[in-house]
Amino acid sequence: MSSEYEIVRFSQMRNIHLFFNRITYRNAHYHAETEIILVLEGEGSVLIAGNLYYAHKGSLFVINSNESHEFDAVKSPLLCLLVQISPRFLKHDIQNLKDMVFAENDLSSVFNKDELKQVSEGLISLAGRFFKDEPYYELEIISSLLNILLEIKNNVGLKETIAISSEGIQRRERWHSYIEEHINEPVGLKELAEKEGLTVTYLSHLFVKYFGISFQEYLNNMRFERALILIRKESLSLYDVSLAAGFSAPKYMNAQFKKHYSCTAREFRNKKIPAEYHVSREIVTEYIYDLKESRDLLESLNI
Repeated sequence: MSSEYEIVRFSQMRNIHLFFNRITYRNAHYHAETEIILVLEGEGSVLIAGNLYYAHKGSLFVINSNESHEFDAVKSPLLCLLVQISPRFLKHDIQNLKDMVFAENDLSSVFNKDELKQVSEGLISLAGRFFKDEPYYELEIISSLLNILLEIKNNVGLKETIAISSEGIQRRERWHSYIEEHINEPVGLKELAEKEGLTVTYLSHLFVKYFGISFQEYLNNMRFERALILIRKESLSLYDVSLAAGFSAPKYMNAQFKKHYSCTAREFRNKKIPAEYHVSREIVTEYIYDLKESRDLLESLNI
C-alpha cells in the first residue's frame, strides 16, 4: 500500500503546530514536516520507514521529514501529543535545520530515564503554552522547542545525508508550491506537464507515485483545506468561500464537504463542526482535539 502525502495546516503559528490526537488507526502517510510524538495513553504500534515500534504510555518518537509512518492501536486508542515543525522554521537563521535527519526514530530506546522525563515534560509544557495562547507565548515555544531539538540531536545523532534533496522530493515540493500558488485558478495537469517538460500521462503516473493520490484529488484536498479556513469567516458568503478556495462553483465545494463530513457547506457552518475532526476516510480512525478540548484535556491530565 502506497503512502499518502499529507498537507499540514499551521493555523496558530506559522511554522509550528501542536495538537492532541486519539488514534485507533492512521494509514501510512508522510509530510514535509518533522514530527515529535509523545504517547500519553493507550497501546499499539508505530511503523516508521519500514521499522515497527511498540507504542505505549510514555513512548517518544521523532519522524523525519518525508518519512512514511503509520499508527495502529491494539488494546486501546493511542492518545498522542504531536508537534509538527515546518521545514521553513528558522530557515534563514539555521541554514541546515531543514536538512536535519535524526538517526533514530524511537527516542525511548535511546534516552535514559531522566532524559526521557525531561523531554516529555518539556513537550507537555510546550502544549500548555500553546493552548493557553497567552501574550508572547510564541517566544517561549520557539525557545523551548529549540532546546528539545538540541537535546534530541545530542542524544540520537544525525544521519549522513546529501545536501541536495532527491529528485522525487524536489518534484513533490515544486508541484505542491505550484498548486498552492495557482489554487484559485483553473489549474490542471496539462499546464503543470508543460511547465515540467513532461507528458500528461507520465506526470499523472509520477504524481500518484509521489503523493499517493491523483492530481485532481490532491488539488481538491488543497482547495478543501482552504475552504475549511475561509468558511469560519462569517462575513464571506458560501459563494465567495467557494471561489476564494478555487472551486469553480459552490456545488463542487459542497461535494467535498459531503465527502469529508457527510454534510453540505452550509450545514457545516451552521453546526460549527471542528475542522480538526476527520471522518473522511474509512481506513482512518482518529479524533483530533480542538482548542477547547485540548485545554480541558490538559486539565484532566493534571498537566
